[in-house]
Amino acid sequence: AGERWRGLAGLIDRYGQEQDRGNTERAEELLGQINAVLESEEIGGALADMINRAQAAESTIELTLGREARRFADLLPSFRKQPLLVSKQQLSAAVSEVLGSRDLEIFGVPSGLGQVDVSINGSEEIQKIRREEMLKRREQQGLREALIGYRTYLQTTQDFDLGEANPLLEIGPDGKLRAKGRRR
Repeated sequence: AGERWRGLAGLIDRYGQEQDRGNTERAEELLGQINAVLESEEIGGALADMINRAQAAESTIELTLGREARRFADLLPSFRKQPLLVSKQQLSAAVSEVLGSRDLEIFGVPSGLGQVDVSINGSEEIQKIRREEMLKRREQQGLREALIGYRTYLQTTQDFDLGEANPLLEIGPDGKLRAKGRRR
């Protein structure tokens, strides 16, 4: 937490004490102060690095899985009403996407030939497009790995010896700390 670690640790200790006393109103005030410190520009050190990595991972997940989850959630009501129609629409969209690809080549093979080994070299232009697309994918993958980092750089729960500790805080869906078990 940089130079603010002592103050942050004190806030967390006081939060725990207020929770133990059952003073939820004061605990909520302290929780707000803890979140304010964590979101401030003054935070530094390993904690800031950890927060930055977590935010990068969250962004990557939101850009990939979040988009897909929203798409499927939007399709679900229609699918429940007319599953066959929605399935056909999705198949049609997938086929259109494949056929609309820049590097698509269609080859015709006469029917009735049985099993035939076909060795085909596509056009030079299509091969060039495929190489460019492959390089783009590799570059994007490298950027994703650089943003998220590898597992060796991430601290996991196995890195900590919690002993008898019973955590009082957890990260809520809004990314802020909250009392463990609260739905808000």
